[in-house]
Amino acid sequence: MMGSTGAERAAKCVFLAALCSVCQALQGGMLFPTESPSRELKDVSGLWRFRADLSPDRNRGFEQEWYKSPLAE
Repeated sequence: MMGSTGAERAAKCVFLAALCSVCQALQGGMLFPTESPSRELKDVSGLWRFRADLSPDRNRGFEQEWYKSPLAE
């Protein structure tokens, strides 16, 4: 049990590489939005209010132009 086989070493290397990738992603390395001339960042934090369109074809909101009036309480 002192030595490990090649397959065990390969599995450990794959696990270590995956762990490093996750750590890098959590530090903002991958898929982190950056502002550039072609990409503008928008802050959408805060409270949002939605009205669900439960019609069979999900089109009643557009047909009745719900977006033109305030949401009902």
